[in-house]
Amino acid sequence: MINRSNIRNLITILVLICTSETSFGQSLTIIGTVKDSLTNTPIAVCNVYLSGTTKGVSTDKEGKFKIDGLKPGNYTLVISHVSYQFSIRDVLLLNGNKDIGTVALLEETTEFEEVEVKRKKDRMWERQWRQFKKMMLGRNYDEKKIKFVNAYVAEFLRMKDGGFTKDEPFTLEILNTHTGYRVYYDVQQFYVGRKYEPFITGYSKFEELEPESELQKAEWEKNRQDAHNGSLRHFFYNIINKIQDDNGYEAYITNDAPFDPDGIYVKKNIFKKRIRKDSIPFRFKIEDTKYPFIKKLTFKDYLHFEYWYEATNEGQTQKTWIKAENDVIYVFDNGVILDPTMVKLYGYLTQEGIYQMLPFDYEGKDN
Repeated sequence: MINRSNIRNLITILVLICTSETSFGQSLTIIGTVKDSLTNTPIAVCNVYLSGTTKGVSTDKEGKFKIDGLKPGNYTLVISHVSYQFSIRDVLLLNGNKDIGTVALLEETTEFEEVEVKRKKDRMWERQWRQFKKMMLGRNYDEKKIKFVNAYVAEFLRMKDGGFTKDEPFTLEILNTHTGYRVYYDVQQFYVGRKYEPFITGYSKFEELEPESELQKAEWEKNRQDAHNGSLRHFFYNIINKIQDDNGYEAYITNDAPFDPDGIYVKKNIFKKRIRKDSIPFRFKIEDTKYPFIKKLTFKDYLHFEYWYEATNEGQTQKTWIKAENDVIYVFDNGVILDPTMVKLYGYLTQEGIYQMLPFDYEGKDN
């Protein structure tokens, strides 16, 4: 599974903050130019995209790019070219457009030997691939609706502890006919093994697939909405708008969590206070900030929620615990966290993987 209990390693590089039209309906633009770091000449046909979204373009013959139609947010801009090293830029859009200027790319110095695409993989690779794929997809998925187009690009490096990681970064092309997206996932680092908890970091680009019929289109729309409902973003959207009682949630502030890694709480001191629309515990605060589309959430313990509209495979209620570093997080009014590095997750949502993943510019019916 994708490790969301170590969420700072994952969502940091996937996050896109995009606010709702009702609160901040601006349409913003990111522009820039890509050049060779040594010759200062423009680089055409660079792949430029906002990680975790459907937004992406190619540079023109002058190395220029323009990504428009954006909402205020905190973006991770990825620039890649087969002959150059990756370049990453954090771009914060709040009150206006952003010109990031010139991005100088370093030429890729690694010499790649020509290999046969359909080369034979040994049993060790097959076993490692199955474990890696399981981590990426999470627990709940239909094998028939997910396809790794180019699994052969994955090269693994065995570690002394018996686990394994990547040999070199690689880009997977994934067809998800459950939600109707083609996903390009640039794998930068991962670990699978027993010594540490598995994790994966990378950059993702989404492209909408063309439905073959109106029936398939409707199915994809339903599956996307189902994936959105009960998600972390959906929960925070509901909690900051104080309407969680109406959308299948029960939310609590508690000092008790079965996944607490520190074991710092004594059982006899356990408390669990329900958060309601008209009754918010003193241990939990929702406050305005100077930006009308950002809320400040303060809580010292665990923010725990149960989602009742969809059960786990075992027929149980979905339960997730949220821990905030420094007791504070900031959330945009559509439910996306401003700085996900300040959040740790435990419970149900750590079991979900790329099979249920949506681009962050997806807008569900509730927001």
